[in-house]
Amino acid sequence: MDIQLRTLKKRLINTLKNRPNACKKNFKSLGKNSHLSQKSYLMLEIRFSELAIAEMKKFIQLYEEGFFILYKDSGIWAVDAIIDNYRQSAKRINEKIFSEIEYKLKNKKVLGRKENNKWNELSFYVDERLIMVYFSEDKKNKIRWIESIGIDRKPIIF
Repeated sequence: MDIQLRTLKKRLINTLKNRPNACKKNFKSLGKNSHLSQKSYLMLEIRFSELAIAEMKKFIQLYEEGFFILYKDSGIWAVDAIIDNYRQSAKRINEKIFSEIEYKLKNKKVLGRKENNKWNELSFYVDERLIMVYFSEDKKNKIRWIESIGIDRKPIIF
């Protein structure tokens, strides 16, 4: 077996000596001269309309109130801790939704979008919640406006 390894090693060395740029050619095609234009990956500025922000605030408010109403008269000794936990959960959901919207819409090309007459639509999931984002584009100023955010609410099951 030692002889086979030596033979294989010699063949590899000879191949690399005869074709020194063999590996380089394969990787150069992914550089500046690539068929993938670098312009397609430019980042756009994301701005949220007042309506989109109001919709997110309303969702978070209803999320917190729903659990507050559910637990406030329950008689559980740790009601305050439970309600505080849901408030923190609401903040995390809010941050996740905003960060995921920015992540998905910051690039020039948005995969999975649907074009409507007035706005574009993008749907995706965040923590098992369906998020529907309606956005418009100001291509001249490289701004993508988030016009509206729809969130599929999960029912509270007792």
